[in-house]
Amino acid sequence: MGKKKIPFTQIIALDENPNLIKKLKFRFARHKSITIIQNNILNSNLKPDSVNKIVTDPPWGYFAKQNMNLFNFYQKMLTVFWSLLKRNGILVLLIGNRDLFDKLLLQFQNQYQLLNQYNILVSGKKASVYKLKKI
Repeated sequence: MGKKKIPFTQIIALDENPNLIKKLKFRFARHKSITIIQNNILNSNLKPDSVNKIVTDPPWGYFAKQNMNLFNFYQKMLTVFWSLLKRNGILVLLIGNRDLFDKLLLQFQNQYQLLNQYNILVSGKKASVYKLKKI
């Protein structure tokens, strides 16, 4: 079975982990339309209304070094993503705390439309994949 081609003009992959960035740059070195950047998308210099799709697995807050207020983090994340996405842009997220995220989505009902939600298990933990559209 051959590899499927995904139609795109450019992919930008961002992560803060320098080891992951190094591996990704090596893996995709021959793909000129894939740009790998060590950065946090919440603080990036990407232009507003410039992104068609965002796919992310944000922190779940389970680890000591991730001592954060998840509600505030997800709120900032959704605000930044809304700014970056083009109209009708798609956001796909893997979220570990779906109760918290569902409550937060109510605040963004004028910015995002929930297209799909898939409740799943990841390593035995309840999670959800959300597909949202910028409106």
